[in-house]
Amino acid sequence: MTAFIGSFLQYLITFVVLIAIAVLGVFAGTAWRKHTDAKKMTETGEKREDK
Repeated sequence: MTAFIGSFLQYLITFVVLIAIAVLGVFAGTAWRKHTDAKKMTETGEKREDK
């Protein structure tokens, strides 16, 4: 039974770490997209539209 609990905890920790990496990736991608869009708008002189 302890082997099952240990294995379960290992998979649970791995799952939590992978979810955290995915969430950080989404936030980083969003920030990168906003930065890129802002840079393009300053180069073209367009006004920013907040969504």
